[in-house]
Amino acid sequence: METEELYNISISPLVTIPFATQWSPDNQISIITDKGVHVFELQPSPMSPNSTIKFARSFIYPPENLPACSFANKIDSLIWNLDRENIYSILMEETITPIIDGVNDMNHRIVNIMWSPKNLISPSQCVLAILTTAGTVELLHKVFNVWYSICDISSLRLKNMKDNIISNLDKCKKSKDKYTVIVENMRQLQACAMTWSELFKIEEASFAYFSVAYYNGDILIWKIPRISNFTESLIPVSIGQINLNTAVRISIIPIAAQQFLMTTQDNQFFIVNTESNNLIIVDIENHLTQGTVQSLGLAHSPNKVMFINITSPRIIYDHLVMREPSVMHIFTLKGSICDPLSIINNSTNLINVWDCMEVLRLKATKAEDPSMVLCPAIEKLESLSLYKLQLSMWMTVMINVCTTKKPIPNINHIRKCKITPALPLIFLHSACAFLDNSTKKSTLSKDQRLAVSLLRKYLEVYLADEDEVKEDVAYQRVREILNATASCLNEIEKCDLCGEVIDELWNVASCPQGHKLPRCSTTLLQITLLEYYVCPICAQIFHPCLKEMYEEPQCQFCDMPILQNSYAFDVEESKLYGRNLSQQRITDVESSRELNSEETHENQRRNKWDTSHNYSVIMNDDDDESGRITEKWEEF
Repeated sequence: METEELYNISISPLVTIPFATQWSPDNQISIITDKGVHVFELQPSPMSPNSTIKFARSFIYPPENLPACSFANKIDSLIWNLDRENIYSILMEETITPIIDGVNDMNHRIVNIMWSPKNLISPSQCVLAILTTAGTVELLHKVFNVWYSICDISSLRLKNMKDNIISNLDKCKKSKDKYTVIVENMRQLQACAMTWSELFKIEEASFAYFSVAYYNGDILIWKIPRISNFTESLIPVSIGQINLNTAVRISIIPIAAQQFLMTTQDNQFFIVNTESNNLIIVDIENHLTQGTVQSLGLAHSPNKVMFINITSPRIIYDHLVMREPSVMHIFTLKGSICDPLSIINNSTNLINVWDCMEVLRLKATKAEDPSMVLCPAIEKLESLSLYKLQLSMWMTVMINVCTTKKPIPNINHIRKCKITPALPLIFLHSACAFLDNSTKKSTLSKDQRLAVSLLRKYLEVYLADEDEVKEDVAYQRVREILNATASCLNEIEKCDLCGEVIDELWNVASCPQGHKLPRCSTTLLQITLLEYYVCPICAQIFHPCLKEMYEEPQCQFCDMPILQNSYAFDVEESKLYGRNLSQQRITDVESSRELNSEETHENQRRNKWDTSHNYSVIMNDDDDESGRITEKWEEF
């Protein structure tokens, strides 16, 4: 077995701790660095011919919460009565003495991260738990690439323990072993490990368990309810507490039944087979580009077809000059164990196999014949399921872009150029599903009634285009839906901007007055307000009335949950979201400015006639010299 590198990305700040990375069930890669956490959200790009992987990047800075701050005054009054050795020992404990006079401020760092199960927060997303050097635990959620705290677990622990700790510290004034009492009580607030359970569902309630271990041996178990209402605060429920006197830490990822992938810190790769009583270790031929580096993290995508390995320089250089960055190597394993096509063929939902689709696309961009890598459906499309149609559409699109080496801008381009016959059939499935759901509703809103009317017109045109009665599944399904909704009245469509009546068919792009009419990809309704939803992959737009029809609407082409438009969601009005942890602390910004002030001052002293560090670039190369635009770029 051997590795095959797909892509790599340089990372800054540097990665220095082991077990630094995880891949979430909703395809987000988190990497712990010296300054915080990089999060790379995988964004499949089936309409791109480039052999690169697209990510939405975000960053999380460590919170400043210090659990021991609430007892700083009491600790300050106690430690100076200790003997010298114990004073030095306790002053070395930054987490116990965070703001005592004469003690340096603590260096805040995130040391551990854990992703919740998928769908703990709507729509089908994960919550991220972080653990800091101070022992603080917080739950975070990302809103448009900005991370917000949604629950401070440490403050809940502090609230439960505060009275007991104060009582113990008051009693220890007369104790001979003040040092032990102080340390043991503060250890009750300092978390050292955490983990999530799977997502459970009992009747209509969904939830996950979240366990947090503390340095004193306590393990607290919290029940975290599924989050679908963003106007209310998250209130975890404490389920129980366990006390252990041992600590365990492991790092290994499964890739198949009874087979595990391991890396050593000196960047060697192994497969461990546990089928027999004796462990069988198989070396892997490593083709990843590497210099003098150490491996500090290993993770895999949900289907175990993409792997990431985080490397950092093995040699510590001068603190003023960092010669090499940390690198995220993205690779796959050759062989039947990690065959993306086999996983795709055995699946039933496109949302679950986008990592497999992205691996196939990357391989196809480098292949002489992309159709040998991508295998679109060749049988009669009208009889295929929605999943098979989605696969056929995206496989055909990827073959097209990999062959022509030209990107496809959007779904409308696919429709106009008739790149794949699967696209209109996918819309048929979507229209039938919407109309079928409408028959189950006791009442319909004005928008929903208009959507039913528009979709019925579309289906009627589809049947009218067919010269003869067909026996295929799609044709019969359309006839059944039209019969089931025959009692629905035709609605008159008007332009949302001027009120002009639109007499043409559902596919009209503008009203008689010339107003452009962007339409919902599912309902064909006009979208003229900021309140709409977007598919994160194909960027199609959707009408908000879908939220009333479906619990979690999805894009019919990509099978992905649609996301609210960023302009229409106000985080400040939500009680769920707290501090913005993607915004750097003011103290950090000021210190970085001080470090760069000397260099800035030196740059200002340069002779303004010294042009050795400047470059001129012609931006508009017309025959007319007066039309040229010249920019001056400084060399960094």
